Amino acid sequence: MRPAVAALAVYLVVLLALTFLPLNGAFRQSVVDIHLVPFKSIGLALRRGPGTQEFAVLIGNILAFVPLGVLVPIVLRRRSWLLVLGLALGLSVAIELGQLTISVLLDPGYRTTDIDDVIVNVFGATLGYAMFLLFAALAETRDSPSG
Repeated sequence: MRPAVAALAVYLVVLLALTFLPLNGAFRQSVVDIHLVPFKSIGLALRRGPGTQEFAVLIGNILAFVPLGVLVPIVLRRRSWLLVLGLALGLSVAIELGQLTISVLLDPGYRTTDIDDVIVNVFGATLGYAMFLLFAALAETRDSPSG
């Protein structure tokens, strides 16, 4: 269990670094950018497709939360999709609100706050949890006396 706790801690540090650093981003704008229409950014990314910046960001946001869905049930020793979804939702909303706060208080061009980031982050954690369940089922089958 200790390696899983360490892995979760490292994952969270890396996730926070990816979502909050650098504080002086390369893309500059003079207004706070907030997207509150669900699936608008997702639809744009899907329409533009692989090879575009929008699509890369979409996939990156999904992949960023897959480890959460895998590690949380291992660390907490509890299988609960509701717990994983709740933690993913809370963490994703906290990240978006943190980015918005920095944009409002310090740097209007810092980051875009987007409801679609929350949606795809929760989807990524759900994929991770499904992977956890699959691997756990395979391990149980392999370790069972009749298997």
